[in-house]
Amino acid sequence: MSFLTLLAIVLPALAVALSSYFLLKKFLDSQEKQKLYSLKSQYQKEALPLRLQACERVMLMLERMKPGSLLFRVDSSGLSAGEYQGKLLASIREEFEHNLSQQIYISASVWPLITAAREEMVRLINSAALELDDDASGKDLAQLVFQKSVEEGVSATEMAGRALKAEVQELF
Repeated sequence: MSFLTLLAIVLPALAVALSSYFLLKKFLDSQEKQKLYSLKSQYQKEALPLRLQACERVMLMLERMKPGSLLFRVDSSGLSAGEYQGKLLASIREEFEHNLSQQIYISASVWPLITAAREEMVRLINSAALELDDDASGKDLAQLVFQKSVEEGVSATEMAGRALKAEVQELF
């Protein structure tokens, strides 16, 4: 067998083998992309309700931390300012800790705004308590906290709520 005859047999076989390899590779890559898309689609179908539920819970937490809501919900009757301060801070802490796991579903850009809202509310309560006399009542503290919140204008709680609403809008 001569070299030319061998070359005439090997070259077409090599061409067929290479074209088969590239066609099979293209087909398998296409199948893999389709499977990934299917998995991602399934994940979105299952994760979207969880993310929406988390956003709802965090929004409710933010609403409950707003001064008007918090002061109305936590009764101040018969308490000193110090006792009422403790009840308010405990309420915020419990609410936040109850919803802490929701941060898994909230974006990394929005969650810091939520923690800032909690910190601002704690700061507002503590600064109002420091301005009162030792014999002040819980009602005095409630009035001062509400007054200070009105004076400050747009709160971190409102900004966090807006950011959370924007995040929910992006899901659709």
